[in-house]
Amino acid sequence: KNGFNAPSVLEKKVDLDKEISVLVARSARGEIVTYAPVEMVVDSKLNLLDYLIAPAELTASQSEAAVQLAKDVAEKLNIIGLLAVELFLTKGGQFLVNELAPRPHNSGHHTIESAKTSQFEQALRAVLGISLGSVVENGMALTRNLIGEPGASGPAKFYGVADAEKMPGVFVHNYGKIETRPGRKMGHITMLADSREAVKKLDQMVKPLVRVST
Repeated sequence: KNGFNAPSVLEKKVDLDKEISVLVARSARGEIVTYAPVEMVVDSKLNLLDYLIAPAELTASQSEAAVQLAKDVAEKLNIIGLLAVELFLTKGGQFLVNELAPRPHNSGHHTIESAKTSQFEQALRAVLGISLGSVVENGMALTRNLIGEPGASGPAKFYGVADAEKMPGVFVHNYGKIETRPGRKMGHITMLADSREAVKKLDQMVKPLVRVST
């Protein structure tokens, strides 16, 4: 009743089906490429990415529409470099632009292992005017953020990394942050497999194994 005593912006609640991200690279010459759309699952308590699956489970027409929308946004903004276009897919089948990130992005970290050209190399190619690299990806990828555990604040320690890295297709990235705290991004794990089912099964084994605490 008394919650709107200051100027406010109200947005209609979205009947959400999925959250999608499309990473676009655009060079100074106008060359443009896009990585396959990824599906993002957000931690509702921390309001940050929990994990993503690439490519997203979309119909061919949905994937084409998401890619075209992302390209249109990048071109209209005259982006030189990388642009992550985060989209809501409504249950009615409509794509809505949620957020833009003009830089290498959490939703593109899987490309380090899964694509012929990583998002980081692609960003350099775009701003240096070098021909953009191949965005062909191999199989399925799942990237899970490594988050500081609840109740743990202090010097960071990673547990289970050596065991996880013994598994084929598992790649652990430590961001080198000295201090951990609850909810802080400390790294990520990318897992590669031949199918969506296989990469989810791999994630179920790795998720309880690797953690960041003190």
